[in-house]
Amino acid sequence: MGKVRYLILEDGSYFEGKAFGGDNFKIGKIISNTSMLGYQEILLDNKNSGKIVTLTYPMIGSYGITREGFENMNPYIFGIIVGEKTDGPSNWKSQMTLNEYLQIKNIPAIEGIDTRMLAKKIKKSGELKATFSDTIENLEDVVNELKISLLDENFIEKISVNKPFRISNNGDKILVIDNGCVEEILRELNCRDKDISVVPYNFSSEDILKVHSKGVIISDGPGNPELMTKQVENIKKLIGNIPLFGIGLGHQLISQALDIKVRRLKYSKRGGNYPVKNILTGKIKNVEMNNEFTLKKENLRKDVQITHIDVNSGDVEGIKLDSSFINSIQYKPVYFENEKIEEYETFYSNIAKFEISKKEKKNA
Repeated sequence: MGKVRYLILEDGSYFEGKAFGGDNFKIGKIISNTSMLGYQEILLDNKNSGKIVTLTYPMIGSYGITREGFENMNPYIFGIIVGEKTDGPSNWKSQMTLNEYLQIKNIPAIEGIDTRMLAKKIKKSGELKATFSDTIENLEDVVNELKISLLDENFIEKISVNKPFRISNNGDKILVIDNGCVEEILRELNCRDKDISVVPYNFSSEDILKVHSKGVIISDGPGNPELMTKQVENIKKLIGNIPLFGIGLGHQLISQALDIKVRRLKYSKRGGNYPVKNILTGKIKNVEMNNEFTLKKENLRKDVQITHIDVNSGDVEGIKLDSSFINSIQYKPVYFENEKIEEYETFYSNIAKFEISKKEKKNA
C-alpha cells in the first residue's frame, strides 16, 4: 500500500485511503458525480471550480488522459475521490495516466474509498465542506477550520475571458457571454458557420448591443446565481432588445432577470443520466446536468412558458418567453457534429422571428 491520505468532512467524519495526484490541499465543497464516462471532462469542467468531486464509477483512469478531452487547460477543481484508479490505461490516444496529470496540476486525489456510500452520505447530509490531510493527529483543528471557513463562490472572474475575441465566419453574428463554460458552445456555433464574438462575464449591456449581433448566448459557469446581481441587471437591459439563449448558469441569470427566483437544491444534480421531458413535444431524453440551483415554480410569471422538466423531480429545466425571443435550459445540450440540436434551433428560430419583427415595426 502506498502513502495514506485522509478525506476529512466538516461534520467530523473522515475516510482513510491511498494518496495519489498532487498535495495542494484546499477546502472545497464535496460533491458526487454519477457519470460512467468522461472523468477527464469532469476534471476540466469549470462548473466544478472549488469542488472536491466524488466519482462513483468503480474504476477511474482506464483510458488515461487524451488530447481530445481537454475542454480547458487550467482546471480549478480542488480534488477527486475514487474507488479505484488504474495506472495502465488501454487507449492508444492516451498522453499520460490520470495520476501523472494530477501530479502535473498538483491536484490531490484519494482512492480506496467506498464512493457510493460517500455519495449516499452527501445526498443525506447535503454537500459539506471537506479537505484532504496526510494525518488525523490534528483532526479537531481541521474540522474546526472547515466549519468556520467561507467558500469562494466567485470563480467566474478567474475563468472568464479577460477581453473580447472573435472567431470569424460567414454566418449570422452571435455574441457569447463567457461565464466559464463556452467550449462546446463555440464548437456548435463554429459548425453552423456563425460569426462569433466572445465577451467577458461583466461586459456591459450597452457594449453588447454595440456589437450588433443577431443574438446572445449566456453560458454556463460556476457560482451562486443569487449573488450575481450585476449580471442580472445587465441581462434585464438586454431583454426585448435582442434574442437571448441561456445555458446552466445563464438560464438561472435570465430567469432572475425575469423576476423568477431560484433555490438551492438539497442534493445537486451531477451526472449524465437525468431524464428530461420536452413538454412541447412530449419527447424524453437523458441529459447531463451539473447544477445545485433550480427555479422556483411558484414564482414563474404567467407569460413565461415551461418547456422542459426533470421527469424524476418535476423541477423546471427549461423556459421560454416568446414575446421577448428568449429560451433557456438548465442542462447541457447533447452535441452531435452536423446534427441539429433542438435547443439551439429554437434560438436560431427566435433570431429569425426577431428580425421579422424589427422589419414589421420599421414598416409600420
